[in-house]
Amino acid sequence: MIQRFQPQHRLLVTILVLSVCLYCDGMGWGLPSFSGWAVDEVLPSQVLRGMQAGFTNGWSEKYPPFHFYLLAILYLPVYWLNHGDFTKLTEDLEIYTTVFYLGRSLSVLMGAAIVGLIYILAREVYSQSSALWSALMTAVLLPMVYYAKVVNLDVPYLFWVMLSLIFYIRILKAHLLKDYLLFAIVAAIAVATKDQAYGFYILTPFFILWRYYQFLKQHADEQRQSPIWIHILRDPRLVYPLLAGIITFVLLNNIIFNWQGFLRHLELITTGSARVVPRYEQTLGGHLQMFWQSWRHIRFASGWPLYIVCLVGLITALCKPRQHALALMLWVPLISYYLTYITVIVFNDVRYLLAINLILTIFGGQWLAQHLVPMQIQAQINHPIPRYRWPWRSLAISLIFIYSFFYSYSINVLMKHDSRYTVEAWMAANIPEEASILATGAKRYLPRLEEHYDHVDIAMEPTIAHLEQYPFEYVITTSGYDIRRFAPGSPQYEFFDQLEQGTLGYQKVFAYRSQPWPDLLNHQELGERYLEKRTIHSNFDKINPKICIYARTQQEGLNRL
Repeated sequence: MIQRFQPQHRLLVTILVLSVCLYCDGMGWGLPSFSGWAVDEVLPSQVLRGMQAGFTNGWSEKYPPFHFYLLAILYLPVYWLNHGDFTKLTEDLEIYTTVFYLGRSLSVLMGAAIVGLIYILAREVYSQSSALWSALMTAVLLPMVYYAKVVNLDVPYLFWVMLSLIFYIRILKAHLLKDYLLFAIVAAIAVATKDQAYGFYILTPFFILWRYYQFLKQHADEQRQSPIWIHILRDPRLVYPLLAGIITFVLLNNIIFNWQGFLRHLELITTGSARVVPRYEQTLGGHLQMFWQSWRHIRFASGWPLYIVCLVGLITALCKPRQHALALMLWVPLISYYLTYITVIVFNDVRYLLAINLILTIFGGQWLAQHLVPMQIQAQINHPIPRYRWPWRSLAISLIFIYSFFYSYSINVLMKHDSRYTVEAWMAANIPEEASILATGAKRYLPRLEEHYDHVDIAMEPTIAHLEQYPFEYVITTSGYDIRRFAPGSPQYEFFDQLEQGTLGYQKVFAYRSQPWPDLLNHQELGERYLEKRTIHSNFDKINPKICIYARTQQEGLNRL
């Protein structure tokens, strides 16, 4: 029996190794640096501040603390080797970058682990062969390739969400107490990793309760007994997991010893000043528009070939719900998430919908397995299939995955050939270190300036007044943060418009965006994220931005304004 399954195990190991290699490639993007280039990445300095405060005394961050704990454990050896000197860890660029790599390595491992979890989850509802296809699809999802190599919390929290869904399916199968407990504990860990995970667990417990009622009713009919709701509510399967989930959440959020920090975190995420553009209108039309946009994001994350395969698999399952009942129940947490999170914030992003992509691979994997494995069996038994059909099917599947691999690998190519590396080299050769520079946008959207230049001013909302207040020698702009962010007629719009026209006394001396191969991404879609077209909203347009450098040409250029 062991020998029979060895080939499948070897295939799974191969897929996992492929995942690790794919996720490691380009992991040094934007390093060495004190801030990196990834948007919303958890910086080592944030974790080190938490360590220094013992994650108490009012400590709080934009995100919950659990992944900070894991990162702190990884940082401990470096901390000990430097004799507990936090100043050295935060100010020495070489040491800081080492810590940065440790955090990104954890993301790589958790990303590969998600591939394994999808295999296990697909194995719970379908066959082993379909699980292998699902794992392979997961490995080459575009957002996975990106987020599994940076210290964003999307991969870590989805690791815990997918793990909880395994216990969710096992609950629906057998209603064992241990699965209820593990589901509740892992769900609490997911929420303690990233707040938005709560959405998966708002409606799901009610569905589990309903399924448990049906389970008891079925057995009660056999034993001529009727389940009573009051008995269900007192059942250890419901009481103990509820307590376990609450206790886990309280402990991981350190509510007892850091109550003020917990309240500050809640205030930040509920009344914070974060601005997301564009949001949708709180109308039926707005929600329908957002729903349609969600599927465009899902398509972009998968690429057209895998998207079609997964949709066909989902439609097949919906047409035969009894045969696919258990797999279709995976949509309950997804619907819960969409209704209680996405529709609440009235916004979605490629990464916000990654969980849907992950579950869709399960249906796509099953569809591929149904169309390959049965044919192999038939060919060996009673109904041989003409040989000429085999090469075409094999070729089609091969082309799908070859395209999908290079589609997702485009992220790695863009990271490794990011335009800012070339821009930095040009600046080192042409701009003296003592030059005064005005850079527009966030630090993470720009070349690494502060590590090499002493007089750098970074303006998120640049206006002509910035140039009137100080005669900067150079102005640097990035397509990751440009005129498209601002309304026509606004001071910021006028700044970019006149800078480009050359009426501010500055002339464009260098502009660059690399064009590496292969790059299969549709950059027109990505570039329209701030326009009314609302095509694809993601952080991928921050990779390999077009950087423009303007040099002051007239000492009195501004006097003519």
